Amino acid sequence: MAYTQKLPACSRHIDKAKASDTLYTLAKYASPKCLPDTDAAGFHSLLCAAGMVSPDSPLPQKKEDATCFQVITEYKCGYLCQMCSYSARNKNHLETEESLLLAYALKDWSHFQYLKKEGLAPEHFHAVFLLNETPSGKTVPTLPLFRLAYSFLERIGSPSLSFDSLPVMIASALDQNNPGKLLPQNVQAVMEYLRRLQAGSGSIKQDRVAGALLQVLHPGQQPATLSQKGTEAEPALCDSSEPNKKGAASTECIDGLLGSMPSAPAKGSPRKKPSAIEAKTAPAPSGSQKQERSASSQDADSCTASSAPSDNAPPAASPALEKSLFLPACFSIHDAERTGYP
Repeated sequence: MAYTQKLPACSRHIDKAKASDTLYTLAKYASPKCLPDTDAAGFHSLLCAAGMVSPDSPLPQKKEDATCFQVITEYKCGYLCQMCSYSARNKNHLETEESLLLAYALKDWSHFQYLKKEGLAPEHFHAVFLLNETPSGKTVPTLPLFRLAYSFLERIGSPSLSFDSLPVMIASALDQNNPGKLLPQNVQAVMEYLRRLQAGSGSIKQDRVAGALLQVLHPGQQPATLSQKGTEAEPALCDSSEPNKKGAASTECIDGLLGSMPSAPAKGSPRKKPSAIEAKTAPAPSGSQKQERSASSQDADSCTASSAPSDNAPPAASPALEKSLFLPACFSIHDAERTGYP
């Protein structure tokens, strides 16, 4: 797979007057996953394409005091590290493949069942969706949309479900179960994005789905090795009954925005919802991350996470009880800054 070099994710926040040398230094020298072979002329072309510098501007040079920590401290943009290809905490390296699989799942019941039989579960989705570049108050900057949408579909999916109503149902459930954390424009953006995915699902070929499945299910292996497993046949369309006309009107509850990805459960064993402390966990920290993790864990101790029922549990007896079972874990607005270091 050909690698396309990108600008660091913090480029959207850095002042244009400082951007050229700072971003070049992060990409070539200072970031956790810097690329020593980065060419100054090639990087200058990236900056020109992004409209950050003019074509006649000088080539970028190394800036001695430019570091990820310095940029995060100055611009308060640590939450973008999980979307940056130069960060050790990047979660979006398989964003294209994950979006393709979600689009395929949103097509209809038979396609969703095909992915489930292949072993695809919510915890296989890691990419995050940018909601607010300048979050304030209780609003959150990013959202693990793919994981939450697939989890929602796994919970309420049935042959009689009206899949055309899923974008509205998912966006409404996120809004209802996370009061104050999403702005109206965030809910609208989520709904429109899911609709675009759904609209493009008809052109997805089966070999692309098989390739994306292998990469998402086995991210540590090379695509050439994985492709030896071959391509599965297109799933047969099921004869579903009349779509549920009440599907668009009712919105099932969904996990909170900031719950962590649960570990893959063993076959035959029910999934367990992570606790509030588990929701704060991240890859093993080093240096300043350990200090930030200590502060983050103190916030987690003051929060009470709700527990989700098992997949085989009967539905809640009343709307009030159902809502209480799926309230999101407590979240501090400063967590994005504390846990966002690369």
